[in-house]
Amino acid sequence: MPLRVRLSITLVAIVLVPLTVTALIVLFMINQQQDRRIGDQLEFAAGSLNKVLQTTATRADDAAGDLVTSGAGSALTAPDRTLLAKQVTQFAAGSGADFVAILDKNGTVAASAVNRPPRYRLAKNAPTAAAQMNAMAKDRSHRATPYALYSSVAIVKDCATCTVGYSLAGFWLDDVTLKAAQPAHTDVTFTDADHKPTTTTLNDPEQIAAVTALSDSSVRVETGPLLVSASRVLDRGPTAFTSVSRAAAQQSQGKTWRGLIAILAVFVAMAGMLGWLMARVTTRPLAELSEAALAVADGHLDTHIDIKSRDEVGRLALAFNTMTDELRTYIHALQDSRDELKRNLTRLGDTLSSTHDLKKMLAVILETAMVTIRAEAGALMLFSGNRDELYLKVGRGLDGRLSSASVRVAVGEGVAGCVAQTGEGVHGTVGLGDTDLRLAESEPRADSVIAVPLKSQGRVIGVLNLYDRVDADAFDDNDLATIRSFANQATVAIDNVLLHQEAQRLSITDGLTGLWNYRYFQMNFDKEIERASRFQRPLALLIFDLDKFKQVNDVYGHQRGDSVLIELATRVKSAIREVDTLARYGGEEFVLILPETDLEGATLAAGKICEIVRQRPFGAAGEEPIRVTVSVGVAVYPEHGRGGATLVKSADSALYAAKESGRDGYWVATATPESPAPEAAVAPARQGPDVLDSGLLDDEVDTGMGVAADEAATEESGPRTATPPAATAADRSAYHVEPDEVAHRPGDDGVTARQSAGAAGAA
Repeated sequence: MPLRVRLSITLVAIVLVPLTVTALIVLFMINQQQDRRIGDQLEFAAGSLNKVLQTTATRADDAAGDLVTSGAGSALTAPDRTLLAKQVTQFAAGSGADFVAILDKNGTVAASAVNRPPRYRLAKNAPTAAAQMNAMAKDRSHRATPYALYSSVAIVKDCATCTVGYSLAGFWLDDVTLKAAQPAHTDVTFTDADHKPTTTTLNDPEQIAAVTALSDSSVRVETGPLLVSASRVLDRGPTAFTSVSRAAAQQSQGKTWRGLIAILAVFVAMAGMLGWLMARVTTRPLAELSEAALAVADGHLDTHIDIKSRDEVGRLALAFNTMTDELRTYIHALQDSRDELKRNLTRLGDTLSSTHDLKKMLAVILETAMVTIRAEAGALMLFSGNRDELYLKVGRGLDGRLSSASVRVAVGEGVAGCVAQTGEGVHGTVGLGDTDLRLAESEPRADSVIAVPLKSQGRVIGVLNLYDRVDADAFDDNDLATIRSFANQATVAIDNVLLHQEAQRLSITDGLTGLWNYRYFQMNFDKEIERASRFQRPLALLIFDLDKFKQVNDVYGHQRGDSVLIELATRVKSAIREVDTLARYGGEEFVLILPETDLEGATLAAGKICEIVRQRPFGAAGEEPIRVTVSVGVAVYPEHGRGGATLVKSADSALYAAKESGRDGYWVATATPESPAPEAAVAPARQGPDVLDSGLLDDEVDTGMGVAADEAATEESGPRTATPPAATAADRSAYHVEPDEVAHRPGDDGVTARQSAGAAGAA
């Protein structure tokens, strides 16, 4: 706390403490006086209410007596009760009572008149006026009910003991009476014998419930903001709860408090001003130095202090000026270094955007990120095929940090898994701070970590992880911002590579069936011929097409024709091996390359294709089924040709022979003489783009820890390449059968005859 502030506070405290104590004492006395005044007001209001009710009871007595002496009393004994009713009505109009009645000597109402009906605000089920007068007629010994005050006088005729009837007069204890009897600044509530309110001047339901919950003997009881007293004027009459609101007193107390606070504020302001003036003279040089230091902290490095003396304060100002000069020099050098780093990152981004080698690009991304924030180690992880875990793609500086050669992190676990799940970068010390970072078991060990997502077209494809700074400091927000910006540039380059790969994939894929197209067949067939020639292994080629496919298009339309082609591709693809290559040759023609397959295996494969096409009609549910067949031409290397062109020609000739022999079967090509050297390939001898051996689907792992570690990590990740792999021993025997299996397939005699004929012709 500044010295000037401490001096000001001391002076304010000297003035304010005694004044505050005095004000509190005065306020306490005022509150006591207000409480006494409210109690006196409540007592006076209760007395006034009792007097009003007593007066009302007396008025009822007078009205009952007057009714006896009026003509109504004499008319009781008259045989015509119409006169009696008329006399009662006339008397009620001028009596001032709410109701009057003449009773016979049995206590039955002979005639009655009601000046106004009762209105009970809270008693919704209160008895009617007639019901109440009947009840009063039967209970003439009392003078009150919870709903009314009344009086009854006997009507005597001829002798003192000859009672011929009774008069009845009274007043309703309803909303109108209560409002007239309500004392000033006071509220009244009437309750019945069950403590249920009948009428009240209160408006708050909670206050009404609180008042009626009190006992009949309550005196000056506080309930909420009310002070309440209870009383009962007449036996069997209502309990009257008189209440006075303390809100006005509380408001008065609030005004007193506000006035006191205003007075104290004035004194505080005066004392503070005086203290500030006194402290300013004493601490002004130190305040100037403090303000200058704050200005430098805010970034104003050109701040300078005028040296006005040669004392200790002057020497301190000189040291401060020297410090700011050196700080400006250091900051300028740091800014130059930062600008240079930005330029390098920009050049790096331009370089990444211009290359299509994804493997090298990912390695450069990781290495550059490590150099940028001076990290000791780093790991670039990518999603697996089913996107449920991350695997290590590129690693640097991980020697001694890994618990196993395979690094696989489930989505949502560890630092990398959480970043992949949320798509947000994190940084911090492992196990400390608000982020509470926790590394998964297979993640590299580190004390400090920073991780940001790599996104392609808005979708997370991997995570860039950096571990431990060289200077042992923890990564901060600036490091995170730098790496996030760097990752954004890197993902632009990744998007470019993926678009390039997708364009290459589309160039070798048939758009209708999804099979390889003729261009890919040319490239791959050339490789298979070269492999079969080098290792002296058999190779089979099948060319097949749909029989009378033009009739399908003419009868069912080209859309159904396309559906048949798609379903044919699906059926054949599900029946062949992984090493086989199925491609669309053109139109309704397809070609199938069978590595490590001899003539017997090729004829078995051809028969299998015919069978899966013939066995059930084509068409989806709800469509008219179409039955189609295929014809297959079979050629085998080297019997039917040592070059690609010859082998294709032989298979094509066999296809036409199969069609000539009746379709729905296969035909084996005629053997050709041995050739001294391989023929030219189907396509020009050039290496096509190996697009399927690169990209994000390649599992080759670069750990940065040597060949053995890379091979171990790659083996753990498992193959996912889409390039047809080399044939294994199991593949070589997949289509191999004994001769009898071809010539004696049960249930297919007609096709077997054509197949046998084709084999005989080939021999």
